[in-house]
Amino acid sequence: MGIRGFLSYIERDTGAFMVKHELASTPIIIDAQNFIGWLSQNPKLNKAFGGNYSLFFLECDKFAIRMQECSIRPIIIFDGRIDLETNKLEKIRAQRSERRVQSVINSSPGSNDCPNPIFLREIFAKCCRNYNFKIIQNDHKADNEIAALARDLDCPVLSSDSDFIIHGLKLITFNSMQMVPTEAKGRKSIACRILDIDKLLGMFHLNRCHLPLLLILLGDDYGGFQCFEKLCVIPRSRGNYMSFQKKLDAASRWLQRETFESAVRKIRSTVDEEKRDNITKLLGYYSTKIPVEACLLKNIVDKTDHLFLVRSKRDNVLPQWFVTASRQYWLPPWALRIALKHEFLFVPQVEKKEEPCSLLAALDILRGFAAVILSHDYPTISMTEKGGKCAEIIVQVREEEEIKDMIMHFYQEKGASVPNLKEIPDLPIKIRQEFLNKVLDLSRNELSVVDSLPRKIQLFVCAILYWRKRCKVSYDHIDALVSMLVIAGGKSLWPELKEHDCLIGRRRLEDLCNVSVSADKYDKRVVNSYSELQIVYLLTTYFNRLLQCPYEEPDAIRLYNGLFLHNVTISEEWIETLHSAKSVYDIIIDITKLIHDIN
Repeated sequence: MGIRGFLSYIERDTGAFMVKHELASTPIIIDAQNFIGWLSQNPKLNKAFGGNYSLFFLECDKFAIRMQECSIRPIIIFDGRIDLETNKLEKIRAQRSERRVQSVINSSPGSNDCPNPIFLREIFAKCCRNYNFKIIQNDHKADNEIAALARDLDCPVLSSDSDFIIHGLKLITFNSMQMVPTEAKGRKSIACRILDIDKLLGMFHLNRCHLPLLLILLGDDYGGFQCFEKLCVIPRSRGNYMSFQKKLDAASRWLQRETFESAVRKIRSTVDEEKRDNITKLLGYYSTKIPVEACLLKNIVDKTDHLFLVRSKRDNVLPQWFVTASRQYWLPPWALRIALKHEFLFVPQVEKKEEPCSLLAALDILRGFAAVILSHDYPTISMTEKGGKCAEIIVQVREEEEIKDMIMHFYQEKGASVPNLKEIPDLPIKIRQEFLNKVLDLSRNELSVVDSLPRKIQLFVCAILYWRKRCKVSYDHIDALVSMLVIAGGKSLWPELKEHDCLIGRRRLEDLCNVSVSADKYDKRVVNSYSELQIVYLLTTYFNRLLQCPYEEPDAIRLYNGLFLHNVTISEEWIETLHSAKSVYDIIIDITKLIHDIN
């Protein structure tokens, strides 16, 4: 968790601890989740309404263009979901219960204190793939291996995670970057500042061996306030900045009086046995470092055609294509967690407290996804509840203001139709598509509607048809979604549209996206229903990838705008305002009628 307040302290006086740097012609490691969190602070993202993905994609695209202009070669690294420490799952659950559930149920229009829309990672990854940036998903939290890779490549790390201060890396924080490139002597670069860790330590008369001890004294994970309050003397004060500065002064003075060995001995004496073991591991890591040859990320960067697990005991049994897809962030981090841990963690979205957890709308899809993964260990696994129990996974769901564990049971019977994980790449596309349609429970009439639409939105429409049968979906919801697909998709999806009509449609869309929604007009039930759609579509997208894309990889989520959908759904007769854009109006009416008329 790093040292809370450390980066804020450093950034208050960047000239004291950070040196000017012109970033160009270099690899750079980007802490993906941290970057997404920083970029998502844009209030126009409309988190309270489920997101504005087209805007987020444009922001990612601008960043990627600037990287290319300056010949910077990003290596994008996502954390995984496989825990190295035995107590990690409990810690994740406690943190999410305390910090996320309240933001899930207490969102309001104009508030940015809401869960990030769940497709942000996908949008960012898609943008990076467009520019051929390396994308890597580690098996677990990637900090230590990012550090090993950054030292080997001698390149900076872009992150605002204070964990990286402790590693003594060339750390660039987001706030220190000037995102508009400058040009000198025909060479473009990005002005930024790099943390000078030796200058920082020198100010407090410390050296690099003290870094892990500072983490233990001031951080949250290894001893934190328990160690600090027993060993360091500090006067009580108000204000986070002054409080942290005094804590840092007190910790530094204490470390100056101790040898490394005596400091370690005293710190260990203040914590319980489990934390002592964690402290020993931490100090062992900093004294030896991870050899770069054993670093998972180094292997992936150097040998993208030959990926292999170095942390899991089951490396030799998972199909290579599945591991590769996970490592390249084609499959989500929880795919490996289902395979190795039989667990699916809570996915926070904006929801109405009184309504069921949005994930419950997509349980059948999650069951199908998990069944395919588990088929590697249980070849006769079934989608029905017939036969004997063979496996189970723990699924985290929200019940009002708490996170609860739900057990999903799996059974096996002879002749089961679940495709085997190992054999999926060799199965005919028809079999893979039929299985996906079966899990989504799509009828012949529904499939005929899907087949009549552009291929790039077919999977999205499959998800909509699944969603409309399981959730509180009105005609207004369908009208809003179809309007979004037609207007935002434009001529690239619907070549028959007239340019003038497209212009009118876009203006109508922008008008509704610029409307300020007051608290009394904010319909949490509508937002909740679209959260259900998003989790349905997210799982459908990953399920399609797990089955090697029997449907064309969709691009529809880039068109998604939660504020537009909310405002159209609660309005009356919105479609009638499009009469003057006849070609747009006609397509919307034709498609909505097709969907409304499905038996």
